[in-house]
Amino acid sequence: MATDETKSRILDTAGPVFAEKGFRDTTIRELCEKAGVGLASVNYHFRDKQQLYVQVVEQAYDQVRQHRPKPMKWPPGTPVAEKLRTWVRHVVEAVTAEEEDDWQDVLVTRELRDPTPACEDTLRRRIHEDLEPLFDIIDEVFGPELPSPERWRLIFSVLGQCLFYDTHSQAIRFIMANDAEGRACEPGHIAEHISAMFLAAIGEAPPLTVTRGRAQS
Repeated sequence: MATDETKSRILDTAGPVFAEKGFRDTTIRELCEKAGVGLASVNYHFRDKQQLYVQVVEQAYDQVRQHRPKPMKWPPGTPVAEKLRTWVRHVVEAVTAEEEDDWQDVLVTRELRDPTPACEDTLRRRIHEDLEPLFDIIDEVFGPELPSPERWRLIFSVLGQCLFYDTHSQAIRFIMANDAEGRACEPGHIAEHISAMFLAAIGEAPPLTVTRGRAQS
C-alpha cells in the first residue's frame, strides 16, 4: 500500500509542475523535492522522467474526458445530418464551457500545441478515438475509398470551426458586444451554423441562403 501511495504522490505532484513548466524545463530533482521522495522511488515506479511524463499525460487526458459528455451512439438508420449536428453540438458545448482550466486541461493543451516526442503515439491514438464519430460520418458520405489527406481536410474544416469559438472566445465577446449578437454565439446556434455550412458544402443539405439578415439552411 505504501508503494502505491508513493507512486500516486509522485504523479499528483508531477502533474501541476509539468503543466506549468513543460517536460523539458522540469527536473526530476525538483519533483522529488516537492513530492518528498528520493530519486530511487521515481526510478522504481517510472524508470525515468520520460515514462513518468507519459503516465501523467495519460491520466490528464482521462481526467479531461471525464468533464466532457459521453460519446454518442446513434441508432441504425440515423441520418447523416442528425449525426453531424449531434457531434458538433457535443464538441461545441465542451469547448465553450465557461470553466476554469485545471492543470490537466493546461497540460493536454500544451501537448496538443507542442507534442513531446514520447507522447506522440499516445496523443495520436487518443485523438483518433475522439474523432472516430466524425470519421464514420465522412466515410458514410464519401465512402472509405476517400484519400486520407482529403478525409483529414474535411475533418479539420469541421473541428477548426468548433475550436475557433474556444481559442478566440475573448475576441468574439469583444467584437460582438451587443447582447443580441452575443446570444447568436450560444452553443446551440454555433453548432447549427457549423453543421448547416458543412452539410451544404458536402451536398447533404441545400445551399445556405440569407433571409432578412439571418442565414437559413
